[in-house]
Order: sequence, then structure tokens, then C-alpha cells
Amino acid sequence: MTGAPPVQSLVVRRHLKAPRPRVFRAWTTPEQLQRWWWGGGMTVSEVEVDLRRGGQYKVGMRGSDGATLAIVGTFVDVEPESRLVYTFAFEGEGFHNGQSLVTVEFLEEEGATEVVVTHERLRSPEAVMHHGRGWSLCLDGLDALLLDLG
Repeated sequence: MTGAPPVQSLVVRRHLKAPRPRVFRAWTTPEQLQRWWWGGGMTVSEVEVDLRRGGQYKVGMRGSDGATLAIVGTFVDVEPESRLVYTFAFEGEGFHNGQSLVTVEFLEEEGATEVVVTHERLRSPEAVMHHGRGWSLCLDGLDALLLDLG
């Protein structure tokens, strides 16, 4: 019997030494998001965020070789300073991973914040590994930005 591969998910946690409102703003404000998102040899070239249920977002990136890639999706739920749920898909040549779902929780910890990223509906163990690495790079960048902002 053949069928669709089992759906995979991952959870990534990071403790950040910044208050929850600052972390949420860094995650949802295009100017700040552009400063910390990604890594891995690509630079963020554009960010659009319509932060409301049903609103869309786009994070466009460009590689040193000129290749472009975008992450796009729709906000399913927005609880300011607390929780975001959004769809996640790559747009770009050679990327056909389908749409997945990301939940980001911002948990307050006495002036600090624990960020919990749950990425669901991934199609393979390899996708889980790649997304896990990507989220770690992103959270490293977020941590560095928050330290810069003081």
C-alpha cells in the first residue's frame, strides 16, 4: 500500500535576554526582521508583513550568486506579544516543498523571553533537519540583534 509520507514536525527553543515586547517587535517589524533573518550565505532583500489574521508576509532573499528565494505565507493567528501562527512556503526555482505551518510562542521569563518555534507539516526527515538548521541560524541572528539593541 502506498500513500503520502508521514508528516514530520520539529520544535526549536531559545532563551533570549530581552523582554517579550522587544522580541515580538523584532519578529514582526520588517526593518528589524530584515536585520536578523536567515544567514547561510543569503541576504534579506525585502520584507513585507501584514500582521493580522489573514494577512500575508514575504521574506525575499538573494544569494551571492544572484539566486533569489522567498518565504511566503499567511497569518492564521496573531496574539500580540504572545503567539504567532502562520503558513510557510518557499518560492523560488527548485523549491517545491509545499506549505507547512509554523507556531511561534513568546514566553515571558522575568525580563527575558523563551521563544518556542514549532514547525509542522514537514514532508521528510531531511526537511526536518534542514528547517532545524535554518531556525537555529535565524534564532542566532535574532539573539545578536537583540544584544545590539540592548
